[in-house]
Amino acid sequence: MRDLLLYIVVLGCLVAVDWIATEGKYSRAVWRAASEHAHYVRYQVGYLVDDNAKL
Repeated sequence: MRDLLLYIVVLGCLVAVDWIATEGKYSRAVWRAASEHAHYVRYQVGYLVDDNAKL
């Protein structure tokens, strides 16, 4: 029983260290992708508004 508890604690610590170590990379990549997508959406909305304003 103690071995199982120790195994769970060690595994939890390894997962936490992995999450902390990689969170910065993933969050920057996600932020960059979201920013690029938002820029594209703003461009498309501006294009549609300008096109409708000409009508």
